[in-house]
Amino acid sequence: MKKCVGCGYCCKKALCALAVYVLPASDDREEGDCPFLYFEEGRHWCALALYEAWAEELYIGEGCTSSLNTERRKYAE
Repeated sequence: MKKCVGCGYCCKKALCALAVYVLPASDDREEGDCPFLYFEEGRHWCALALYEAWAEELYIGEGCTSSLNTERRKYAE
């Protein structure tokens, strides 16, 4: 599996189930407009992943294996 490079591909495409669960039901954000995604130190990070109990559920890095992910090349080492 390719390692996560912090391109934010998945989070830009759609909210994960955890983000949907955490956000209030009245939140009417557009799909992919994740409020937990932020850019720091040259890469994207997920604020939800800071909670160790949730980090494993997020499958961080899985989008880096997608052939549709064109963002990865911009951040890859």
